[in-house]
Amino acid sequence: MKKALTASQLEHLEEHIPYELLMLRFTLGKLRTEKHPLTWNGMLESFAVHARNLYWFLINKRNHAEDHIAREFAETYTVPNASDMTGPFQRLNQQVMHLGKQRKKISTDKFHTDDAEKVANWIEIAMPKFRAALAPEEIQDRFKLEAVPAQGSIRYDQLIALMPQQSSSSFPQFWFTKIG
Repeated sequence: MKKALTASQLEHLEEHIPYELLMLRFTLGKLRTEKHPLTWNGMLESFAVHARNLYWFLINKRNHAEDHIAREFAETYTVPNASDMTGPFQRLNQQVMHLGKQRKKISTDKFHTDDAEKVANWIEIAMPKFRAALAPEEIQDRFKLEAVPAQGSIRYDQLIALMPQQSSSSFPQFWFTKIG
């Protein structure tokens, strides 16, 4: 018999994982449309953080003992083929996540919006598979994947906070009440 999820795991299902997906979708939309180069770079950096968090979670990569991974939540979850993600994530790590010797100067060697699309598409395929593997159904119901607006949704422009955002990495307080 599967043991019950911990309070930390339930919090991740209800808040932190949806937040990461929310920010991934939002920043991808901005990468597609942003014209100012510094704002675009800021969106790329944000996209990189959320993409890497979700990717590592979904491929069951734990860098720290306190990191949650998908198989802790759903023993039957199987990782979708991630072989096509190697190149984009290498470029993303070299360009954004590290000030290392492998950074590229030539634009064609850098991480681009097309790479972000590939990464986001892989995550979008993996996320419902993860949700489907959650058991029992009551646990699935706590992971409100459908509450996160689809990429490009006008709902992102209609958000009004019920209270000022005072912290990062939280699922906005208005989400289920104003938009839900």
